[in-house]
Amino acid sequence: MRRLILFDIDCTLLKAGGAGRRAMRKALAEHLGDGEYIDRVKYDGKTDPLIVRESHEASLTKEPLSQELQERILSAYLLYLEENLRSETGATLMPGILPLLESLRREREVTLGLLTGNMERGGRLKLGLFHLNGFFPFGAFGSDHWNRNLLLPIAWERAERSTGHSFSPRETVIVGDSIHDVACVKPYGAKVLAVATGSTPSGALLAGDPDGLMESLEMTDKAVEVLLTL
Repeated sequence: MRRLILFDIDCTLLKAGGAGRRAMRKALAEHLGDGEYIDRVKYDGKTDPLIVRESHEASLTKEPLSQELQERILSAYLLYLEENLRSETGATLMPGILPLLESLRREREVTLGLLTGNMERGGRLKLGLFHLNGFFPFGAFGSDHWNRNLLLPIAWERAERSTGHSFSPRETVIVGDSIHDVACVKPYGAKVLAVATGSTPSGALLAGDPDGLMESLEMTDKAVEVLLTL
């Protein structure tokens, strides 16, 4: 059976050493004013545009969040992210990721892609730290829509364009570390493998009823087996 495996980026494939959060904080403070709201908004599993929306709601600014303001904030974020990543020494590849991706790429029936809340430019910059972009010829990103629950159809469309095959829900597996990764596929009937490599504990991930749960992707053979049999 054909298999489309879509990976989240942050805390699933890699950790960028806080470069993204620092860049977003700087962009938000620059356009919405500094304040406690910056630390109140949780980022895990959310799209970059949704983080901007929630931060705007929590801030004291009187300026409405126009499309133009949102674009200015996100453009500044991407600029600062690129600057931060140039000097970032704390970024790490999650354990087992490279051998896992290499193993999956050797599987003739497997197609790899991304489903992430990152803006595409930001996600590609992070992946570039570890030369991972070549594994993922396409994906669905926060730059496609602020609502993560609407990204899977975009990924399917791009997967078909890339491979000529229309993937069904039963052929599709999403891999992610947050409750949002689990929830975003439920309306479509696709499979989801939750990995407890981020800040969300296993119990909270299980409460979202994923199709599989692993503490990490470090055991390559086991991870491949799970991804091909879910």
